[in-house]
Amino acid sequence: MNKIDLSYVPLLAVAATAVIALINYFNYRLNKTLNIQNHLHAEKLKIYRELVKLISDMITLHNNGAQIAAKTTHDDQSATRIREYADTIDAKGLEIDALIIEAYLLVPDIIVEQLRKFSEFLHQPVSETGTLESLQQNILKAEQLFRDQAEELIELFREDIGTRRLNQKLTRL
Repeated sequence: MNKIDLSYVPLLAVAATAVIALINYFNYRLNKTLNIQNHLHAEKLKIYRELVKLISDMITLHNNGAQIAAKTTHDDQSATRIREYADTIDAKGLEIDALIIEAYLLVPDIIVEQLRKFSEFLHQPVSETGTLESLQQNILKAEQLFRDQAEELIELFREDIGTRRLNQKLTRL
């Protein structure tokens, strides 16, 4: 009988072990990268949700403030109600600012720039002086500008997290 030369088997075992170790290493690195990406995406999504909720609350406050401004008369009670709404809107703006600062680490530069502009817009006074009619018009303009900027910002959020792309993929399934 012919004897089979098995001297190469240990060499094959070492080569197979090296290939398996290399595959495991690359798999580990890929999983680590994917886990970090998934975590960052989840954090970004959490911040976007909170920002959108605060923006939605702010839109409601602006809408109510505009309605109050439209119904105001020249009495002190109306001015007090407008000031109270302005204080509430300012407080909500500070909450949005806190989230914007938190978002700086996670979001792309284009969204950071838009968030800065949005924050600056939030803290601009509606009207320093003027008549009640000019104040009412300024409040209505500010409400519309706020809505426009909020929609633009939310659209950037949707683009960043890939909402449309994800929806298209899900509808194909």
